[in-house]
Amino acid sequence: MVIHNRDHVLRLIERLGRLLRQVPGRLDDPLEDLVDVESEVEEIASQAGFDLGLAAHLIPESLTMMIAPFGEPDPGRCRLLAELLYLDGRRTEGRGDTVGARARFSRSLHLHRMAAAGEPIDTELPDAAERIEALEEWLADVGDKRP
Repeated sequence: MVIHNRDHVLRLIERLGRLLRQVPGRLDDPLEDLVDVESEVEEIASQAGFDLGLAAHLIPESLTMMIAPFGEPDPGRCRLLAELLYLDGRRTEGRGDTVGARARFSRSLHLHRMAAAGEPIDTELPDAAERIEALEEWLADVGDKRP
């Protein structure tokens, strides 16, 4: 059973923040073996109750329901899924799958925008505004500005 309380989500966010600080250069190296990163991302997603494969293909309304099945979206869950999709998109892009990366990045952008519009939370994750800008630039470069 997946627990969705705030403390659990914040612990997962801290864990993801540590992972993000460890992997920046590794994500850009196509020869780098990222099996450890992939398994950590999948484990964090699973503990949060997220299916990244499914999330990468959902429409924005369904993504909202995924992070808030019983009401208002929790900003922590929103940021957590946004960053998990971002990392999954980077891995997908590294494998040469631009279409898959676009799907993940556009959903990550939607969630980052949604989180930015809500109550701010103190996390160890990268700045949401910077992430939004980077995702918008990437999506514009590949010709898709839709979230």
